[in-house]
Amino acid sequence: MVIATDTNFTVTTDGALPDGMAFDPGTSQVYGTPWTNGVFTCHVDVAGSNSPDVSKTYIFTIAKAGEVLPPHSSVDTSETPLHTGTTTGGVFTMERPPAVNAKPADGFAFVGWFENGTIVSPSARYDFTINLNRSLVARFAPMPPLSVADRQSRALSLVWPTNFAEFVLQEN
Repeated sequence: MVIATDTNFTVTTDGALPDGMAFDPGTSQVYGTPWTNGVFTCHVDVAGSNSPDVSKTYIFTIAKAGEVLPPHSSVDTSETPLHTGTTTGGVFTMERPPAVNAKPADGFAFVGWFENGTIVSPSARYDFTINLNRSLVARFAPMPPLSVADRQSRALSLVWPTNFAEFVLQEN
């Protein structure tokens, strides 16, 4: 179950599961036997009454019967807070070096990529070496509003609210 302590939650999904597999939103469980091969990505958002909203992307790599997959690793990505941007991950092999991307939604800015609460990259595109599965979280922050004042005197005054981490107003 995605939220183990909360029985009052809603689940929305986006993406695809292999034919023969299904997602039960009441129990938050994936079940079944895949009938098709390939790489499948399913994104799940959960909103609970007693827990913070959570998001998780699940990557399923299904081989044909009798086929051996090349060595690979999967990188699932999510964003925090929810609906503040988009992220991409995937399945990577030695022929396809890993890179993840994050794009902020309107009104938000990218802060960094985090793994287990520790920042691993301040760049929206993060290229790295991989030899195991990873879960990365893109953190976004609301962009502080700017206001322009005193347009009459040919002087420009920008008002920048304080206490916004990760933002610096600089003269250019």
